[in-house]
Amino acid sequence: MVVVLSEKDREKIFDTLTDEQIRVIRKYVLDATKSELLTKHFMRGINWELVDLGYDPLFKKKLSKRKYNPTLYCSACGKPLKYQYVIRSLQTGYVESLGETCLNQRTGISLNIAKEVHESKRVINVFQDEILLLVHIGKAFPINMYKKVHDINGDVGWSNTFRNRILEFKRANLPLFHKDYSKLEIDWDNAKKRD
Repeated sequence: MVVVLSEKDREKIFDTLTDEQIRVIRKYVLDATKSELLTKHFMRGINWELVDLGYDPLFKKKLSKRKYNPTLYCSACGKPLKYQYVIRSLQTGYVESLGETCLNQRTGISLNIAKEVHESKRVINVFQDEILLLVHIGKAFPINMYKKVHDINGDVGWSNTFRNRILEFKRANLPLFHKDYSKLEIDWDNAKKRD
């Protein structure tokens, strides 16, 4: 299921979420993209490494109208940011949180690399939009499926990464990405077969 929401639709749905739900979405939406970017763009030979990619889903909304208050700023120029590149110097360990322009000026990392990182938001949005649409239509964490899998030990083979993601989505009462939900169903079926 590929869902694409407009920026305005995303903003409306984000505005209905709790701080915890926004935190979980931001964390897990960016995880896969960050690891891809780390290997693709910040290789040896560059004196900086990307340690985080921040994203403010309510960037265009006025601060006074935000339910979710934290925003991202460039540590070099102080401008508010929609996308923030958190980098660390491999020589000194110094960490900076920069926007695209300051990233280029301070590190020498080409604007093309920064643009490609920025363009990766399409990948980010596919995952994010699926979750947001499910929230919008009233879906929540699939607690019954989770309990069925958990009660018959269908979760014993889960990696720590998968388990942590499921538990955070459970705590935030967010619906699961379709691939994660499918894994629960497969684990349920496999556990039933073993019994």
